[in-house]
Amino acid sequence: MTVGRFVAREEAVRISQRNLYDTGEWVVAQEGSGTLLRPYRQLMPDLTKRLRFGSGGSALGKALLFIDDRNLDPQTTRGVRGLTTASATLLDDAIELTDNQPRLGSPVTISDHELREYRARRDLALVLHEELRNGTVYLEGSVKQVLVNRYERDLTAREECIRHYGTVCSACKLDLNTAYGEVAAGFIHVHHLIKLSTLGPDYVLNPVDDLRPVCPNCHAIIHRRDPPYSIGDVQRFMESGRSGRG
Repeated sequence: MTVGRFVAREEAVRISQRNLYDTGEWVVAQEGSGTLLRPYRQLMPDLTKRLRFGSGGSALGKALLFIDDRNLDPQTTRGVRGLTTASATLLDDAIELTDNQPRLGSPVTISDHELREYRARRDLALVLHEELRNGTVYLEGSVKQVLVNRYERDLTAREECIRHYGTVCSACKLDLNTAYGEVAAGFIHVHHLIKLSTLGPDYVLNPVDDLRPVCPNCHAIIHRRDPPYSIGDVQRFMESGRSGRG
């Protein structure tokens, strides 16, 4: 938008044909210089209530005011506000989640559950980086896009694996939901028994034969070497560790 002139409220009301709130001056743009605001994504109240505003990206900040469970106080969004670092990260993730989704007539609404699911899938993609083709060089900034794209193609296989085996770790038998509570409900890594780098482009992945659910700790141990340790190896390591402590 290019600023055309400043006008009094009465003139701004006449131009906009809206009942504007009272302030000393209003900015009028040069005709044709603006871009229509067409918001296509929105946050559910559970996410919006987590946003904090302050100055200088500080960790602490003020929360938005709600008049009920779903509606903001109209005064709460007035003024220039700076997001805290955690809140800016939340919005960045929400934008990343929806950027590649089709823009339909109605806004895309993002819930806390959807955002947690997306972050879990993305984080798993980053863990799987050791299973990508060895020797490939990626520039900083492109790594996440490459990994996520690679992983997203296997989402159906991941879900089928979890439907078959559940979310208990195949190596240590840990149930993350039992250990950490609701925050970990449904969260588990999925390990490729055969390294992705050894599979040809026409290989058809079998979610039951080729994948296993494993917890993050066991997944990290599996990839402590190349070629990776097997799930059986990890179980022997744990048994040896328990024997040594005994």
